[in-house]
Amino acid sequence: MDRATIERILSVIFRIIGLSIILITLLVAGINYVRHEDIDLLRFSILIPLGFALLSIGLAFDADVKTIIIANVLFLQAASDFEYDRAMFVNPVPGQYSLEFFLWRSKNDLERANEFNKKIIKPLHQEKMYNYFCVSLWQILEGSRIAWGLMKTDNKKKILDMCRIAREFNKTPEDEKKVIGLFEKYMGKLKTETEETFLKRLQL
Repeated sequence: MDRATIERILSVIFRIIGLSIILITLLVAGINYVRHEDIDLLRFSILIPLGFALLSIGLAFDADVKTIIIANVLFLQAASDFEYDRAMFVNPVPGQYSLEFFLWRSKNDLERANEFNKKIIKPLHQEKMYNYFCVSLWQILEGSRIAWGLMKTDNKKKILDMCRIAREFNKTPEDEKKVIGLFEKYMGKLKTETEETFLKRLQL
């Protein structure tokens, strides 16, 4: 069961308990008033705020659930934009989507996705974003046949910055292996280096 489902259940439970306490307390108070019986004001002064407190907690959980849902939708939108940029780079409109423009837009999309708290973004969505990054990296280095050695320093820096950002997302072992393989082939990654030490060494 994921976090959003748990919080949705807790929201319902707290709201039901809170409303029940409030309604039962008011009902009992009303019956005692009609019967002209003495009312224990201390008991009622405790129960009513308790009911409202539980109701507030339930509503807060509901707000958290909505926040998580919205965050995941916006994260997927950033991932979709990232993949759209790759598609436009592969099939560019004449005079548009040069390597520089593609890298600028893609890096912005990654940075936007990276702003979200990874704890509330579903791992599956993060893996999708990393997969898009993996495909884009292959497209830049192999699909477009752009030589890494002849690439402008600014473009190399953007690619490496994107690598650092993408590493923050959940990823499948298969995609991670593909990215490391591209590093080894085009960027001179040593077999003894971790991805992290490699990226540090390659800082431009």
